[in-house]
Amino acid sequence: MFASRLFYKGVRIFERWMIKEKKFILLSNNCWGYELYHTLKRNYNTPLVGLYFHPNCYIKFLNRLEESLTADLSFSNRSKYTSDIVDYPVGILLDDIEIHFLHYKSSSEAKQKWERRASRMKTDLIENVPVYAKFCDREGCTKEHLRQFHETRIKYKLSLGINSYESPNHITCAAQQDPEADCVVDGDTLYKNRYQYFDIVHWIKTGQCKTTRLSAQIAKLAP
Repeated sequence: MFASRLFYKGVRIFERWMIKEKKFILLSNNCWGYELYHTLKRNYNTPLVGLYFHPNCYIKFLNRLEESLTADLSFSNRSKYTSDIVDYPVGILLDDIEIHFLHYKSSSEAKQKWERRASRMKTDLIENVPVYAKFCDREGCTKEHLRQFHETRIKYKLSLGINSYESPNHITCAAQQDPEADCVVDGDTLYKNRYQYFDIVHWIKTGQCKTTRLSAQIAKLAP
């Protein structure tokens, strides 16, 4: 356990040293992305933290990004994706974009943090800070969703899935399959295993989605 903690601490120091002060905005359809901000000890300049989207809503959010950041956020305890009452806030943007605030205790907390982080993102967009978007094949994602994601205006994109898709910005990672579903594992686990399928530092620095010699070596050394 100690060796594992020491290893991942070393990885975080390495990422901080490599990325340095480079500015970026990272968007993710689930919890995959927020850990990088923690690693770099930066404020979140994205409101997509501690939440997840279903594919249709995530793609709508990306396609209407500026409008979504300024829209009023309302809440419900129901989702159009299930008949059950959920036990966390479900945000609604622009009438039909659902945001599942899975790790928030109340709608007031979710709204406060969403607005604060969206404000930071709007400022960075004005300053032309580059936007990176990650998508994965959870929540019923299909090839049509992947196609729509890769057609969004976001310049730096990354999609992850257990099946192949013809795009230089897609990475097939069958080894990351959820043992109980036909998709990748949850966002937290998928992020922890990032060097097993690509080099996140290389992506942030160059926009290229690939495994490098260095990332392959990091994956070999992982406990």
